[in-house]
Amino acid sequence: MGLYQRIAGGDESVAKIPIWPLINSFGQLLSGEIDQATFAARYNLDATEQVEFGQASAKIQTDIAAVKADYEAAGFSAARAEQFAKTWANAHYKEVLMSAECRDHNGATHRDEASWKAEMGIS
Repeated sequence: MGLYQRIAGGDESVAKIPIWPLINSFGQLLSGEIDQATFAARYNLDATEQVEFGQASAKIQTDIAAVKADYEAAGFSAARAEQFAKTWANAHYKEVLMSAECRDHNGATHRDEASWKAEMGIS
């Protein structure tokens, strides 16, 4: 399967990943409370989903580093810049995760799997 399908649901043969626990786990991952292996095990990710999760994690870390660098360039300390960058990532990717569940509903930014995967850094 794939992360988009697991979050969006629709395939009754595979357990849907519930969005709010997923968002909570994402915050725990960003804060360092859990690691990637715990995250993957919590949602019983299959091999394809684990690859996609790894790709998404790499993109998120790249985005955090870029935002952190911007804050540091603006004069913030490294610790404060990292805190702001992780806060930005939490808010931004929360919206992206929710958009998979919303799919074609009003307000969904990513109405199809391809655009959602592109935003998440999944090839």
